[in-house]
Amino acid sequence: MEIRLLGPVQILDARGDVVALRRRKERLALSVLLLEPGRVVDVDRIVDLLWESGPPAGARATLQALMSRIRTALRGASGVRQPLLRAQGSGYVLDVQPAAVDLHRFHAMVARAREVGEPGERSARLAAALDLWRGPALAGTATGALRHRLCAELDEARFAALSDRVDADLAAGRHAGLVAELSRLAVTYPLRERVHGQLMLALYRSGRRAEALLAYQRASQTLAAELRLLPGASLRRLHADMLLDCVA
Repeated sequence: MEIRLLGPVQILDARGDVVALRRRKERLALSVLLLEPGRVVDVDRIVDLLWESGPPAGARATLQALMSRIRTALRGASGVRQPLLRAQGSGYVLDVQPAAVDLHRFHAMVARAREVGEPGERSARLAAALDLWRGPALAGTATGALRHRLCAELDEARFAALSDRVDADLAAGRHAGLVAELSRLAVTYPLRERVHGQLMLALYRSGRRAEALLAYQRASQTLAAELRLLPGASLRRLHADMLLDCVA
């Protein structure tokens, strides 16, 4: 069995077939439990997340029905008779091996990749972890403020892994091949100084010094317009080093 959160929420059986959870609230309740693996998640918290505008009458009974359907889906996918999802105390707990959940595999793969010293191998391992993402986390399940509430830390972890992979590629000397990707990332993450710095380095080390300095100007203008801030110390220092033509 595999459970996927990094994209559309899915349960897959041993054959790789999707076990349907047709209702969005079923997928959302499953996601809430998997974001806190092995822990009892209080009923009030689940109800609060499932009905953001306020729970209807009979919300707890509805939640019990949702949990019953999730329990049945998990049993069908895993082939395990003993329930993986059970009520405990004032909430519910889901006993699933971390390796069965793409989110937890992602965190483990990233942690192992960061321990690798050789930049080419570190990049490859980080890329493999990032390949687990099939789209935004909890796609089609949580949107708007609720998605931000549940997924802000996941999005940060994805961005950090992506940035680490780019740093590894820069350390491996793959500057020219990164320019197009980093140009796109600078548009996607216009307020992320780390991306702007990486783009400047990729351009500079590719022999495109004027474009690297122009990238700094664009970053400065964006930060001033959006946040009314100057670039941070590290970006300013990189720019100064480029002006002095002394970037390693």
